[in-house]
Amino acid sequence: MHTDTENLSRWITLKRTAELTGYTEKALARKIEDNKLQENLVWTRDPDNSVMINLRQFMRWAEKKQAYDEPVKKKRR
Repeated sequence: MHTDTENLSRWITLKRTAELTGYTEKALARKIEDNKLQENLVWTRDPDNSVMINLRQFMRWAEKKQAYDEPVKKKRR
């Protein structure tokens, strides 16, 4: 099975995200419920009301990078 994120579609199902990342579907759903993932950037709902994940943005979040296309602010010393 090919898991190169460059070749995946922009939005994938919660189930597929779980398969690729190792997070459970429940853990992903909890992150959405707890507002840890930004709606319409990291996740959205399709016309059938199913949760879809933008894997590229999710991986940026998981790697502790800014999950948005904004510059990361430097901490003051």
